[in-house]
Amino acid sequence: MVERLANGSPTEFIRKAMDRMEAVENWQLFELVREVGLKRAAAGGVTSPRERREAVRSSLNRKSRKPHS
Repeated sequence: MVERLANGSPTEFIRKAMDRMEAVENWQLFELVREVGLKRAAAGGVTSPRERREAVRSSLNRKSRKPHS
């Protein structure tokens, strides 16, 4: 695998493996955050994808209109 994926360099292979592991960990964290968000939205009565998009859009627009200090 080192030959095929990292041109024979064990160091490069480890670097690539670490990058992939980090990507998987980030994806897993994203999925957990997404689940929490979906549950919170449902508890607030927001259930459809369209309602969720509108809630996010509304929240982002509200934050972007705040004056900068």
